Amino acid sequence: MLDHSQIFSSVWWLPLAMIAIGLFRSAWFKGVMGEAMVNLAARLFLNKHDYHLIRNITGHERFACKREASLLTSLCGLRTAGNHS
Repeated sequence: MLDHSQIFSSVWWLPLAMIAIGLFRSAWFKGVMGEAMVNLAARLFLNKHDYHLIRNITGHERFACKREASLLTSLCGLRTAGNHS
């Protein structure tokens, strides 16, 4: 007869390891870690007086304010559909 408590005590970590591996391989986790590494490197190696860290500019909600979007496009020299000047 199998003793279930003995089997469980030897493989209790297996479901946790599978969840952790799934998390580490996800695109979300890779994006968060990549962004954290870039932010850390920028903070450590770039001159704080010359550079300003701009975070999270890829999301559509970041450009909800038209004034901020036009400021960013004018600073970067970008053209948008409404900016033909």
